[in-house]
Amino acid sequence: MKLPGWDDLKQDIRPIVKNWFERPESSDWILVLDNADDKLVFFPELSLDITNSTDQSTESDGLAQYIPRGSKGTIIITTRDYEVADLLASTNTLCKEVLGLEEAKQLFEHHYPGVADHEEHGRSISLLLKELQYLPLAIVQVASFLRQNRLLSPSDYLKRFNSTKVSQKDLLSKQFNDIRRYANTETILATFSITFRQIQEQSPLGSSLLKMMACVDRQGIPHELLARSGLEGSDDEFFLLEAINKLINFSLITPSFGHERTYEIHSLVYVSIEAFLSPQEIKTVTEATANVLAGILPNGNVENWPVWSVYLPHASALTKGQQNKSIKTAAVSFRMSSYFLVAGRYNEAEQAAQNSVKVRAELLGCEDRDTLASRSNLARAYMNEGRWNEAEQLEVQVMETSSRVLGLEHPDTLNSIANLASTFWNQGRWKEAEQLEVQVMETSSRVLGLEHPSTLTSIANLAYTCKSQGRVDEAIELMEKTASLMSRILGEDHPNTQNSMNALRAWAGGAQDGEPT
Repeated sequence: MKLPGWDDLKQDIRPIVKNWFERPESSDWILVLDNADDKLVFFPELSLDITNSTDQSTESDGLAQYIPRGSKGTIIITTRDYEVADLLASTNTLCKEVLGLEEAKQLFEHHYPGVADHEEHGRSISLLLKELQYLPLAIVQVASFLRQNRLLSPSDYLKRFNSTKVSQKDLLSKQFNDIRRYANTETILATFSITFRQIQEQSPLGSSLLKMMACVDRQGIPHELLARSGLEGSDDEFFLLEAINKLINFSLITPSFGHERTYEIHSLVYVSIEAFLSPQEIKTVTEATANVLAGILPNGNVENWPVWSVYLPHASALTKGQQNKSIKTAAVSFRMSSYFLVAGRYNEAEQAAQNSVKVRAELLGCEDRDTLASRSNLARAYMNEGRWNEAEQLEVQVMETSSRVLGLEHPDTLNSIANLASTFWNQGRWKEAEQLEVQVMETSSRVLGLEHPSTLTSIANLAYTCKSQGRVDEAIELMEKTASLMSRILGEDHPNTQNSMNALRAWAGGAQDGEPT
């Protein structure tokens, strides 16, 4: 176009080009700005982190000021960042809809012609496209890979893709050749890595939140978890929502506004984040996330089950494999085991307790109070599975260690003695159970007081043991005392009060059922 000054190295070519577009002699034109994904390329003055109160902004020298104005031309901008689209085009924005199955199939078949004609491949292709969540770049990458490796079928690829996270990362890092694009960066992982780096630069809080989300289940991530993350700026709801919105604008997460606000990460983003992070970063982020979860997860009591319904998938995802051994991940496993015990999911309770015992024993030692608590939960899991010998052996170890380290009158020691008594009771060893229960009741009454819930439970347990030995009058007397105190202290509607009342009515009527708590 022979623009004046185009060959002068001292000239800034950007205003020269802009001015030419805006002159009458440029005639009609269309200007395409493709992959305008980095906001800071266009608006470097917006690089200031809103959580930073120090004003360090500089004079703008971004590309936005060099975009030509006027009515002669048309500018088309493509971007993955909705914020960039809004800043550059305002209301003149068109959002690309997510592909459906049929469109995804057409795209796949376009890049791998003929493969869908084979009937046996049809179902595998549909399942594979669903796993890719119909993401166009992923579809093109997979179709190109299979086209170039024809001995592998879509079924083979799907099986490999679903085997492990390592396999997913490996497959998503496969490059494919397309002369219209840059092959050296054209992979799913590389593409998302560019986006992750942009977010790190533009929103440190958003980047940290995304890393935390990668440690938990990718679906149903509670807003509360992010708000309680402890990250800088997360305690301010305005800044928090701004950072989350950055992730939404890049289509990395999707919000859901039901009874509680939650978020979901695209499955390929989920895999890509983990690949993007170094092993040390994964360890650090996992431990920080475990610390937040450990502070949120309640005990396993029935009244807390609504909380567990929300957070159990995230606790499970965090602790899966126990690759990151830390005190905090062990605490999450311990709380999971407590919930599973109350919920009657004893196999899962055993696994969670074993994970907790393993880490705590290694990092804290076998005599630490937390290690003893984990071993106690493991023993309870064995007992509920009917593995009496294993339960008894472990409970004796816990009781003896707790007695020596914490003392005979410590509540944890009393709890361990009560657990051993329960194991004896379930085996019909009434005398041995009674001896321990009397010890617990007397010590608890003296140390904690007669009206303490633990003391009331110990009296109720002794009542059950007396009843099991045919001493009905004695059992009724103890249970009447328990029910009266529980009704006054815990309330008539409390589950423990109701259990005591039900047992009392049953025994007075001559029924034989019932067991201690």
